[in-house]
Order: sequence, then structure tokens, then C-alpha cells
Amino acid sequence: MPQQRSRACHTASFGLLIAALLSCLSAACSSSHVNGDSAASAGETGVDSGICVAGDPTFPSQCTDATHVNGCQDTGKYALRACTDVCGEVGLTSKGCAQDNCQCDKRTDDACDIGAKGYCACSPCQGSDELNAYINCYLDDPPGTKSLVQCYMQYVDAQGNVDCTGAKVCGN
Repeated sequence: MPQQRSRACHTASFGLLIAALLSCLSAACSSSHVNGDSAASAGETGVDSGICVAGDPTFPSQCTDATHVNGCQDTGKYALRACTDVCGEVGLTSKGCAQDNCQCDKRTDDACDIGAKGYCACSPCQGSDELNAYINCYLDDPPGTKSLVQCYMQYVDAQGNVDCTGAKVCGN
């Protein structure tokens, strides 16, 4: 069952930084800490290593193996999570866990993927804006983003060329 996310973690802007979004989603990618002298006990919900603060960089995540990360959750407790779940929450596949973070990879929603590419071809996107547009579309956060981004998809041809004049009907 997906974990509830705080609405404060999301913003109406496509300029949302991916690092901030991923820390809000599960904090397993950037916000967990394993206390070396505390005894971790495995349970149905993961590894409990004590109290932590989600989103706080002083609680870095830790790979427990090639596919799992021990991370601080929004509940303020640590949990062992599969990277496929962490990345899947934002519509991405996982290449596993490395460098103490889940390594998210390919996009799983073609309509949001093509739409995000179209949106950025017709808008001033920079840096991770296209990925942010994709994730915001996948999450439909803020509400209505999915229909906006997917509208651009119909103006992208099979070669990836975008009709930005026609896409003006999508709005922005």
C-alpha cells in the first residue's frame, strides 16, 4: 500500500526539484539514517532503527543490499523498502540500490513521457524540468497536471517532432 504523502511536498510548478520530490515521496532515497550502535529489528514493515526526521539530510539513506534501502519515512521511523516500490511511486523503474540511494531509471507511463517531452519542447524547460513534468503528470499533482501534460502528447509525431503551434490549445 503506498504511503501517504504530505501535500506540502508538492508544488504547482514544474520547476520542482527532483531531489526534493523523491525525499518527500519516501525519504528512502535521501533521508534515512542507520544508527550504528542501535539494534535493528526486522518486522513486517521493515527495519526499525529508531526515530528520524524525513527529508533531513543528516539522516542519509543506506542500501541494505542491491535492491533495498533503509530509509526514514514520513512517520519519523525507519523502514526497509524495495527500490522497485520507491521508484515505482513516481512512475520509474529501478536499477537497484547503489551509493546509498535507489537508482531510478526508465519511465513507465508512455502518455506522460511523450507529453512531458512535448511540453518541454514548447515551454522553457531546463535541467530536470522534463523529468519533473513527467513525475507531476504521473502523480497528477497538482490536480489537472496529467491532462495538461498528456494534451501535448497528441502534438508529438512518431519521430518526436512537436507541433507547438497546435499544442497551444493545451494551455500552460
